[in-house]
Order: sequence, then structure tokens, then C-alpha cells
Amino acid sequence: SIALTLLVQGAGSVARALAADSRRTGAESAMPQTDAAAGASRLRRPGPAVPDRELETRGGEAALYLPQLLGDHPLEARQMTWTNFSTGNDVRDVAVDARRNVVWAATSGGALRWDAGTGAHYLYTTSDGLESADAYAVLIDHSGEVWIGGNDGISQLASNGKSWTRHGRQAGLPAGEVVTSIAEDRSGSLWFATLYQGALRLAADRQTWSRLSGREHPGLDGVRKIAVDGAGRVWFGTRESGVVRLNPVDNTFDTVTMADGLLANDVAAMAFDGAGNIWVGSYGGASRYSASTGKWSTFTSARTAGLYGIADIVVAVDGSTWFATGIIMQVSRDLRSWI
Repeated sequence: SIALTLLVQGAGSVARALAADSRRTGAESAMPQTDAAAGASRLRRPGPAVPDRELETRGGEAALYLPQLLGDHPLEARQMTWTNFSTGNDVRDVAVDARRNVVWAATSGGALRWDAGTGAHYLYTTSDGLESADAYAVLIDHSGEVWIGGNDGISQLASNGKSWTRHGRQAGLPAGEVVTSIAEDRSGSLWFATLYQGALRLAADRQTWSRLSGREHPGLDGVRKIAVDGAGRVWFGTRESGVVRLNPVDNTFDTVTMADGLLANDVAAMAFDGAGNIWVGSYGGASRYSASTGKWSTFTSARTAGLYGIADIVVAVDGSTWFATGIIMQVSRDLRSWI
């Protein structure tokens, strides 16, 4: 049984690491050894199998995905050996459909579907019905439908996998707008980040569109990242106005900027842990809000070499935090050990 899956994507490649139970017998993995359009890297370390858990973040030009985590058996980045397989395109986001054992990647050439069991892959483009082949974000919603955000609009693949629905002009997106992030909230509504027109919301009925922009709250005109925390609040990482938080219970907004302790107001990544701590990533480094102290602390390349240009962040069950930058970085739960 697999104990951890880590997907990392960046310019032109997808890498996959598998940490398996050392007692496993038979075939080492259902993943093929080689693949022309996606890729795998194996890592094996002893440890008991753990139940499937999902924790994912997306955004920017690279991202991390950890659907099955190690619990009390931490994995260190230095233990990894990676083998990369080129897709031929920039890979900007990844989502895993655990029910179908399928990996989806949003790339500069379209939406890549990779069957992790058989190794079969297919690149969907505009000729297949995509709104745009220049894809930036991918999400699989609670019903199993696949959503692709990109340049010029949003595409929806029905759960039967046979037909795409385009959402562009009818969603209020002007020509040339870029959808960079997608998230689903507790109500089943979908949120789409746009670089210049704020955030779009598609209600759970999948019929009703609405928009949040600078008219509703200053700073929401340019959104790069959207995430939903454990309390169901929706967080917007903006291009130049820090982090805006929406409480859906009373539709109130809170804003965090450099004036409040944030390292920078250009936000590319966000992640939450089980203790209420919050990580925010930007070009200059990372900011962390401590739930116990109520204060923000910052981490930069001056303190930790290589910690800049953060595109994505994920917090693992063991409390360690992973950063997608020009390289992969990891910090322990106590923030003392950086790799």
C-alpha cells in the first residue's frame, strides 16, 4: 500500500514520488517505469500504511500535491530520488482523481489526463472542446467533474468524461482574462481567481454566476490564488493587496497586508495546518501566522537560501511544510530544520 504520493510540477515536467510499505509484495507499483507525456519518480521508505487523506494546494508555475500522507513517519526531502519525464509543456497545476486513479495536469499546451494504472495519457486541446489550450488551473469537484481554468475562460468536463462545457463570456469573463486558481467551498460553490477581474463564484446549482471585485472589497481586482480553510472561510491571495478573507456566514471581509506583518502584498500561495497556523508565499519568501501568538513571522532567502519565488505550499500531516520554488524545500514542524 502506498504511504505517500507527492506530485511536483514545473516547467516542462511532472515528477511523482511513491513511498510504499516495505512489506509490500508483487509488482512494485502500478505506475509505468517510463511515459512520454508524464512522469514518475519512486521513493521507498519503511513505515506502516495509512488511510488515504487529501491535502492539496495549487498555483503559479509549480505546485505540490500530497494526497496520501505519512502521519507520524516524516519524509525528508533529502531522501528523495526523482526521475522526470517531460510533457513538452509548462505544467502549472495538478489534481488527482483518486476514485478513477487518474492524474490531471494544467499545461501550456492543454489539459493532460494520465491514467496512473495503465500509463495511458491524452492531451485535451481546443479541438476537443477546451475554452483555451493555455491552462493554468485544474480542480476535480465533489461530484467528480473536472474544471480547467486558463487564458480566456473555464472548461468543465462532465463526470462521464465525454463532453466539455465552455464557460467564458456567459461567466462574465472578458477576452484575454486568465483564470489562475480554482477552489470548492463547503457549500459546493466553485471559486475562480482571475488576474484582472477579481474572483468568480459558480453556485452549487452550477447555473448561477457572481463576481467579487474591488467594488465589493478593495484589493480584489487582481486575484492569483484562492483557498478554503477548515472553517469554510474563503481566502484570496491578491497580486498587490495582500490576503483578503471572506467569511461566508455573514459575508464580511478581513484583509492582511504588509502593514499587519505580511512579507509582501503579492501572494502566490497559501496553506493551512491543523493547528490554525497559516502560510503565505510570495516572490520574496514566506510569511507564517501563528495561531498561538497571533503574530506573523517571515522567512526569506537571507535566512534560508533558495526560499524565494514561491509558487505553492503544502502542509503535511507530520507538520512539515513543503515549498515549490525553483527547487523543492521543506521545513520541520518546529521550524528549526530546513532542507
